[in-house]
Amino acid sequence: MKTILSKTTYTFDDLVEVINILRGDGGCPWDREQTHDSLKMDTIEEAYEVLDAINNKDDANLKEELGDLLLHVVFHAQIATDEGKYNIDDVACGIVTKLIRRHPHVFGVDPAKTSDEVLVNWEVIKSEEKQNPALSVEMTHIPKALPALIRARKVQKKAAKVDFDFEDHEQVFEKIYEELEEL
Repeated sequence: MKTILSKTTYTFDDLVEVINILRGDGGCPWDREQTHDSLKMDTIEEAYEVLDAINNKDDANLKEELGDLLLHVVFHAQIATDEGKYNIDDVACGIVTKLIRRHPHVFGVDPAKTSDEVLVNWEVIKSEEKQNPALSVEMTHIPKALPALIRARKVQKKAAKVDFDFEDHEQVFEKIYEELEEL
C-alpha cells in the first residue's frame, strides 16, 4: 500500500490494486459490502454521465467520467474475483479475443475496405458466434434494462434485417390487419 501512496501518477494496474485494497481486509466497509446488484444503477448513471460529457463536447469532464465508468468496470471485476468467478484479466482477454475475431479485415485476410463492409461482416461474425439464432431469439438478447427508446431502436434494427420494416404508418396498419385475419 505504501507504494501506491508514494506515487504522483497512476496506471490501470494501480486502479486494480486500489480497488483490491478497498475491498480487502482492513479496507473500506462500504466498498466491501457492494455487490453487482447494489452497483448496477450507479454503473448506468456513470455511462449516462459519459454520454452527457460527449454531448457537451467537454473533454475534461469526459476524461473524469470515463474514469468513473472504468472504476465501475474494475469494481465489478473485483467483486467477481472475490466470488471466485473471474478477474479483470479474464474481462480484458474476453474483449481482446472478441475484437480480434470481429476485425478480420485488420487481423486476418478479410478485404473489408469501407465502414459499411465492416458492419456487414461484424453482423455475420456475431451471428455465427450465436449459431445463427432466429430473430425471435435475437430479440430476447436485447437487454430489457435499456431505456425504452434505445431498446426500441435496437428492436427495429433487428426487425429491419428480415425486411420487417415499413415506409409509413399505412403499411403498419395493413400488417396488423393481415395478422388479425390470420388469427
